Amino acid sequence: MALADDPADGSGDTVGVEQHPGAGDQLELFPLEASETPAAPEPAADVVDAPTPTFADAAAQTLEDLRARLPLGTWLVSRVVEPHYTLLAVRSEVAVAGQTMRWDETLCRTMVGQGGARLVADVSAVPDYADRRMGRVFGVRGYTGVPLLGPGDQLLGTVCGLSRDPLDTDGFGVRSWLRVMEQHAGWLSGLLSAELAELPAQRTADHRVAQQRGDDLTGLADRRGWGFLLQREEQRAHAYAAPSGVLLLDLGATRSVGPVRRAAAAAASALAGRGSVVRLDGRQLGVLCTADDQRELRATADAVQSAVLASGCMFTSGWAVREPADGLPGAWRQAERRLMSVRRAPATA
Repeated sequence: MALADDPADGSGDTVGVEQHPGAGDQLELFPLEASETPAAPEPAADVVDAPTPTFADAAAQTLEDLRARLPLGTWLVSRVVEPHYTLLAVRSEVAVAGQTMRWDETLCRTMVGQGGARLVADVSAVPDYADRRMGRVFGVRGYTGVPLLGPGDQLLGTVCGLSRDPLDTDGFGVRSWLRVMEQHAGWLSGLLSAELAELPAQRTADHRVAQQRGDDLTGLADRRGWGFLLQREEQRAHAYAAPSGVLLLDLGATRSVGPVRRAAAAAASALAGRGSVVRLDGRQLGVLCTADDQRELRATADAVQSAVLASGCMFTSGWAVREPADGLPGAWRQAERRLMSVRRAPATA
C-alpha cells in the first residue's frame, strides 16, 4: 500500500492517496490534517495474546471492535469461493449471515481484483465501485475493506464496512485506520487458514464414524451414515462456505454384490480423500464430493464417474452442486431428480 507523504515543512493540508500495491494509478483522495501524525493502532494485540479463539469468535470480535472505532451501519466478514461471496459474520440491519451473492457483483471484488481503494468516501463518485450491484442492493455510499489472504496470498475472503452516507474524511486518520483493518484481517486470515487446513482430517474422521453404521456386505456406510455425513458437511458449509456436491450412481440390475464393491472401490480411489462413498440401497451409491473450489468439485465428480466406468461397471448418474439456499439436502433431491430423468429418457424417446 502506498500513501502520499506529508510535506516536509508540515504546512497546509495534505492529501493521502490510498492505493493497492502495484495498482499504479491514483485512485481516491482523502484530505488529512497537516499536523496529523498517524498513531500506532490500538492493537488487536490484546486479542492476539489471549488463548486462541475460533475463527467465528474472532470474526465477531473483529466486527465489534471495528464498529466501535468507525460506526458504519454495516460490517461484514465474508468468504470468497468463486463464483460465490458468502457472509460469515455480520453486524448490520440490512444483511444476515449466510447471505450470498455473486463475487463479481461485490464492492470487495473491485477492491481486490481491480486494485481499488481500500477506503472510498463515496462509491457513487468512483465508476468501478458505482457499477457493482452490491452497492445498489445495500444502498452503499461509503466503503472500506481489506482482503483475507491465505498461504501464497490465496484469497479467502474480506472484511468490509459499508455506510449509507458518504464518509466524512476531513481529519480522518486514513493510514492509521487502514493499519487497524489490516491487523484484524491478518489475525482472521491466520485463524481461517488454520481451520481450513483441518477440514480434510475432520472429513476422514467423519467417514470412519459413518462406516460404523455400515452395510455388512460391502463395508460401506449406509443411509444412516449418509445422513450423518451430509449433516456434518452442511455444518462446514455454513462455517466456511466450503464447496460440496452429491453424485448418485445407479448400477442397474446387478445380481451380486461384486459390481457394487468394485464400483465403490473405484469411486473412493478417484475421490482421493475428497469425499465419501455410501451404499444407499442395493444398487445405488451416493458420493459426497468436496473441494476447495467449484472447478475442482466438478473435476472430482467427473473423475469418479470415469473411474467407475474404467472398472467395468455400467451406471446411470445424477449430479448436483450444493447451493446456499437449499443446502446439501437440496443437492441430494436435485441429484435424484436428474437420475430419474436419465432413467426415464430411453422410455420416452
